[in-house]
Amino acid sequence: MIEQQRQEYLKAMGITSWYSRYSLARALPSNPLLWADASPSSKAQIDAAVTETIESYEGASTTTSLPNLHGLLHTPNNREEKHPIQKQTAVLSQQLKSAINTEDNPSLNVKNTTQVESKNKVTDTSSAQSTAKVSKQPVPTFRLAICTCEDALIITDLPYSSREGFTQNHQNLLMNMLSALNWSPSLQNINIFSWPFTHQQMIDQHQQIALDALSRYLVCHYQFSDCSNVLLLGRDAAEYTLNKNKPFEQLRGLQKSSNGKQRIVVTHSVDELLKIPQYKRETWADLVTLLAE
Repeated sequence: MIEQQRQEYLKAMGITSWYSRYSLARALPSNPLLWADASPSSKAQIDAAVTETIESYEGASTTTSLPNLHGLLHTPNNREEKHPIQKQTAVLSQQLKSAINTEDNPSLNVKNTTQVESKNKVTDTSSAQSTAKVSKQPVPTFRLAICTCEDALIITDLPYSSREGFTQNHQNLLMNMLSALNWSPSLQNINIFSWPFTHQQMIDQHQQIALDALSRYLVCHYQFSDCSNVLLLGRDAAEYTLNKNKPFEQLRGLQKSSNGKQRIVVTHSVDELLKIPQYKRETWADLVTLLAE
C-alpha cells in the first residue's frame, strides 16, 4: 500500500501512528491512547502476540533494549480520561474565543498594531538620538604636510580638496626658506596628515578627537617634544598643533613652548605664499626672529 494512502486510512479511522516510549522530564501530559474494549479472545491474541514479540527480542540479542509495550496496552481509567481531555478542550475553546474576538473586533488589531508602531517609534527615536549625539559636533577638515630637516620640524597647510599633495613647487619654496635661515635645505620624512581620516558618519571625529590624534601622531612619528625648532606654516597647522583658541594673527611670530626648550614660529603656509606672493614679506618678518635669538 502507498504510504500516503495508508496515512489517509489511519487518519480516517482516528488512529495515531505515534506513541511515546518513555516520559520526558517536565513534559506536558500526552494525549491518552483510548482503545476500544476487546473481547476475551482478542485479549488472548494480544497477549500471545506480546509474548511472541518479547521472546523474539530476547532470542535476537541480549543487548537490544525492549520497547515499552505497556504504552500500547495501557487503557486509562475514567479519571485519566477526563482530565487531559477537559484540559485540551478548555485550551482549544480559549484559542477559538480569542480568534473570534479578534475577527469580530478589528479595534483589537488596531490596538496591537498601534502598540507595535509605538515601540518601533521609540526604537527609531533612540537610534536617531544616538546618531545625533555622534554627529552633533562638527567634524573639522584639514590637510597637513609634515617633514623634517636637520634643524627643525616643519608642518604646513595644504588645500584639503587638492589631489596633488605636497608638490615639487611647495618643496622648492620651502627649501629656499630654510636656506635663507642658514638651515639644511634637505627635506626628510615627508608625510601627509588628513582629517577626517574616514567619511563614515557613525565614527566620532570632532575637533577634540582631531587634536588628540594629531598630537599622538607627532609624538609617535616625529618625537615632537624633542624638536628644538618647529615651524608651523598656516592656520590649521598652528591651531591643531598648539591647541590655542586664538586668531591666526595673534599666533603669528615666535611662540613660547611649554618646556622652554623649543622655538616655535607661526607664519603663512607655503601654499599661501605660492598663491599670494605679497605674504612673503610678512613671512620673513616672522622667520627672522629665529636668527635674532
